[in-house]
Amino acid sequence: MEPTTQPNSSPTLSTSQETWRMECEARHHIRIFNDIKATKGLEAAAGWWGRTISNIEKKRGKDSAEQLRRKMNELRSIHR
Repeated sequence: MEPTTQPNSSPTLSTSQETWRMECEARHHIRIFNDIKATKGLEAAAGWWGRTISNIEKKRGKDSAEQLRRKMNELRSIHR
C-alpha cells in the first residue's frame, strides 16, 4: 500500500509561524550583537554581524537577509 498524504500538508511554515520565527531570530542576533559590543566593543560586534549576515545571504538568499535586517531594525527602534 502506498502512503497517503494530506492535500494541504505543506512543509512550509504558515505566515504567522514565519513571522514569529523571524522575530525570534532577530532578537537572538540583537542579543548576541549587544553582548559582543559590551565585552569586545562596537568594532568587534560590527565585524561579527557582517560575517553573520553574509553567511545568511549565502545560505538563504539576499531577500531573507534583508528581511532579517528590517526586523532587527524594527525591534531596535521599538525598544529605544
